[in-house]
Amino acid sequence: MADVHEALSYYDANVDEIRAIQREQAAAVERTAENGLEPNETV
Repeated sequence: MADVHEALSYYDANVDEIRAIQREQAAAVERTAENGLEPNETV
């Protein structure tokens, strides 16, 4: 229970930092999707 409280306290104290990380991760996923490889076409 103490670990949960610690995690929630950290989140509450660092909301801006966590949101920035979430934006960076979402952008990385988007870049990967845009630049991802396509499967070979079968003929």
